[in-house]
Amino acid sequence: MEHKWLGAGLVAMGVVGLCTLLAGPGGAERTAPAGPEAGVVRVLPFPGHDGGMGVYEALAMRRASRDFDGGESLPDEVLGRILWAAAGVNRDDGRLTIPTALDSRDLRVFVLDGKGIWLYLPEKNALRFLKAGDWRAASGKQGFAGEATVNLVYAVDPSVQAGKGVPLEAIARNGAFEAGCAAQGVALACASEGLKNVVRGSWPAEELAAALDLPGGWWIVMAQSVGK
Repeated sequence: MEHKWLGAGLVAMGVVGLCTLLAGPGGAERTAPAGPEAGVVRVLPFPGHDGGMGVYEALAMRRASRDFDGGESLPDEVLGRILWAAAGVNRDDGRLTIPTALDSRDLRVFVLDGKGIWLYLPEKNALRFLKAGDWRAASGKQGFAGEATVNLVYAVDPSVQAGKGVPLEAIARNGAFEAGCAAQGVALACASEGLKNVVRGSWPAEELAAALDLPGGWWIVMAQSVGK
């Protein structure tokens, strides 16, 4: 599915994704070489603000691709730039490269690679290891999801905005736009890095819920495959 950020298409996709409440444990485990222990933090190189394509050139090169040739890792420098583009910190006050409603910063980015699942920590430009195993295929109903080098899963903790009095319908809409902005940032970064990507709005809900072990009430908004 190609990126569609504007208008009713984005809102509809986000609301459908956000209304898929994550279930409890379940699903088949994926085997992979042993990774770090849960909780280990892997700091990524902080991206510089020079180099790469200009924004207009990257926009001209932005496109969806579903043809991945596998591979289990990206260089930390490249992954750090991609995740910073998704939802990294770009100001001294901790605000992000994407807009978030009421400065809620409630979008969570999970990284599924060939060795496990990681949670992106914007304030450190780092990854926290959550679970070992190759769960890439669990992030999408399409076969190519399992062939992408990494799959990014965007989820929202609705309690952040709910605590500020935002109604559920508005949280769904806000989450859709936040994830859309993040995925577009990743798409532009991929264009600059010479990588392929595609945004997806479907996944095996129970299997992905079991893989991510999200706290109760969190919602998945969308997923994005990235690779060579």
